[in-house]
Amino acid sequence: MTLLHAYLNAHAQGMALVQAATGMDATQLIELGADRATAKNLSKLAEIYFGNTSFTKYQAQCATNSHNLSALITIERYVARVKKVRDQWKLREKLCRTPEKHIARVAKQHLPAATPKEGIKIMRRDNGAPMTVSLTGASTILADFVSALDPHNPIASLNNLLDGSVARPQIHANVIVPLDAHTRIVQGDNDVILHTSHGATMTGAEFVARHLAQEGFATLVSPMQGAVNLYRTSRFASSKQRIMLQAETSTCAWPGCRKPIDHCQTHHIIGWKYGGETNIDNLVPLCTYHNGINDDRAAAQNTPFTTRGWIAKRTWHPPN
Repeated sequence: MTLLHAYLNAHAQGMALVQAATGMDATQLIELGADRATAKNLSKLAEIYFGNTSFTKYQAQCATNSHNLSALITIERYVARVKKVRDQWKLREKLCRTPEKHIARVAKQHLPAATPKEGIKIMRRDNGAPMTVSLTGASTILADFVSALDPHNPIASLNNLLDGSVARPQIHANVIVPLDAHTRIVQGDNDVILHTSHGATMTGAEFVARHLAQEGFATLVSPMQGAVNLYRTSRFASSKQRIMLQAETSTCAWPGCRKPIDHCQTHHIIGWKYGGETNIDNLVPLCTYHNGINDDRAAAQNTPFTTRGWIAKRTWHPPN
């Protein structure tokens, strides 16, 4: 057996490797030749899977798994996000029984979604290299900020805004208000969550506070019939159909895509060259990427609905 074979074989036998480290701390493992990160991981895993615990039943079940060392380390990263010790062992035991390729998916099903903290992250680089700034905050604020930037030249447009050489652009976002939500807002229910066409969400209270009569559009939609009426306080929109599409969905229509509709293209379900008309029933918003990979031929040739890459607009789904 070559040195490489010996290393890979040991790594594949994760639990046996961890058991061999039982009773040894990180310092001892480093003295045996382990790097600091590996030593800490082995020592921690040995304490968890072979140390003293009140949850011996779970521990015994976990010890029978056949995961490699990397998988065991990954499992503990997910388990560390659980507060109660009993719940940690329940998740650990479940993940130990889960094939490695499914660990992330199963773990996320049993973990609360992480709530990002508001703030700013700055990465500075040496020798005048570009700096990276990451902002996390309320979508109502940051969506306006992103919409104010030129997507083709964002840094220059940001600089123009900061030095005052250009006026801050007026943001006209279509706020989608289902009729039932509109009634609740009028009645004082401020817990209603609304979606805007440029990617933000807001409560009923924020909707009222932002004075939509001055800042944009308000579209009332029926859960049964779709878009009903468009109300506008300045001039008419240049593309009524696009705004009516915004009333049906606030994002790209491709399943799972969250690209705001303000950054999408209007796509013909039945392609124009195949006789498709520019009518609202034949239009959906798609982001640049999904509009590019979509197969226009599928709809024209009556391909089954399961055909990969075909967007079908079958029924009305009220905005969430």
